[in-house]
Amino acid sequence: MKRVFVFLLSTVLLMGGVMAQTSSYEKKLSKMMKAQGVEETFNTTVKALIQQFKMINTEVPGEVWDELQVEFEKASIDELISMLVPVYQKHLTEADLDQIIKFYDSPVGKKMAKATPDIQKESMAVGQQWGMKIGEIVAKKLADKGY
Repeated sequence: MKRVFVFLLSTVLLMGGVMAQTSSYEKKLSKMMKAQGVEETFNTTVKALIQQFKMINTEVPGEVWDELQVEFEKASIDELISMLVPVYQKHLTEADLDQIIKFYDSPVGKKMAKATPDIQKESMAVGQQWGMKIGEIVAKKLADKGY
């Protein structure tokens, strides 16, 4: 009985240590993502998605889309961060996160965080143009080969 108790106690303490590590990691990941401006990017993405849905579902009144946008913008990014912890843990240590946070707390890091949503938005447009160009080249080469 004593061995079972010691085993269970050890297991609980070990699990508590793992959970504490995850909690510490999650806090640092959250801090890093906030420093990077992820929330602003998240809101920009939500707005873009709502716009796409509006174009597809033209019969839905504008007020409904406005309500949905507000609801999604209020959605907690914390849930997303919790889901991303295992992904980031595979690639970055807590020490890595500390260094990234240090960068984003610097003046150039803050500038990068502020500019990221616009850079992503503009990059998407460039990527679409590039994709269309590649598509045209592939289509022409296939046509030249008789396909």
